[in-house]
Amino acid sequence: MNGGCDVAIIGGGMTGAALAAALAGGPLRVMVVEAEAFDSPRQVSFDRRTVALTYSSRRIFSAMGAWRRIAQTACPIHRIEVSQRGWPGAAHLHCRDAGTDALGYVAAHRDVGEALRQIITTAGNITVLCPARAQSLSAAADAVTVGGDGALQTLSASLVVIADGGRSSLLDAAGLRRTVKHYRESALVTMVAADRGHRNCAHERFTADGPLALLPAGEAQFAVAWTLPHARAEQHAALDDAGFITVLQETFGHRAGRFHSPKPRHVYPLTLATCTPPARARVALAGNAAHTVHPVAGQGFNLALRDVADLCSVIARAHAAGEDIGGARAMAGYAAARRRDTFAVTTFTDGLVTAFANPAPPAAAARALVLGALNFLPPVRRALLRKTMGLRPGQLWLREFAAGRV
Repeated sequence: MNGGCDVAIIGGGMTGAALAAALAGGPLRVMVVEAEAFDSPRQVSFDRRTVALTYSSRRIFSAMGAWRRIAQTACPIHRIEVSQRGWPGAAHLHCRDAGTDALGYVAAHRDVGEALRQIITTAGNITVLCPARAQSLSAAADAVTVGGDGALQTLSASLVVIADGGRSSLLDAAGLRRTVKHYRESALVTMVAADRGHRNCAHERFTADGPLALLPAGEAQFAVAWTLPHARAEQHAALDDAGFITVLQETFGHRAGRFHSPKPRHVYPLTLATCTPPARARVALAGNAAHTVHPVAGQGFNLALRDVADLCSVIARAHAAGEDIGGARAMAGYAAARRRDTFAVTTFTDGLVTAFANPAPPAAAARALVLGALNFLPPVRRALLRKTMGLRPGQLWLREFAAGRV
């Protein structure tokens, strides 16, 4: 028996670790169940890949004390160029449109993980059970019992947060169901160098196969996220370095310079999945366990961080009021807090892909016209940036999270 705790977090990857860091130093007893150690080569959550962080994610990381370390190596995005292959006209978005010093940032998973690890391992109220896998859970009126293997025998918690990804085996036991849409494309992810500096400019280029994103990451380097039909993604990933650079350059063009020195390529099938509601009494979902979105606008992990912020705010209010942090009322509050944001992001990303998928010349011409017109419509640019940066009017949820961490 591992004993009891207030909050049990199933999964110590990016989302689970962020939630643990947000709860660090507070009065609640927290247990994190994770199969792989932070520094294990098998820990895919904190590998050499990069993640795009919105400005609101910077604020969330700042509130939990992690941003200062992440910022040491994160690359800021000052501009975004959105274009359509084969057509003139591009939308140019700048941080001055949003009134911030950056639109977002590109950080290495391992750097984010190290910042979170330092917070978690120095917090007296957090216990990490690793290596351990949660295999069962059983909810009663006042607690949840979790069973597993490895370092996890059984534990009891007032609230269990499932944050172990989109393939979590615990959803059925929790009585929660996911709705899944499988895209016909995969994401090819890699890094490339360029023969000139990126000037902190990110690119989103829509092609006949799907969106191709280049994000500034380090000096004269780009993180590449390329959406392609499954077979073509595998074919491109299997090319030698010279062959891959050739197809990438032909598809993207030379506006970012000449590419060279690609890193190993990885392919991930794409899905759109949501769990509605993302919580019930004693159990909450966060991150990919609750929702998986198309990577077209880099919203996935940023949406997960807002799960963390809203969940912490709900827990803080319940704890301050002497209420049950895992009770039906608190979890209904979390589900309500996440409903609008999750729906907005899933429909926005899915709609964006659908809108650019029509290859007919009239549709392509209309898209080119819209992209060009954005340069002359500052209010529309600001509204678009607020959506993609995850900023909500007033930011009340964020102030509450920062002030009310438990």
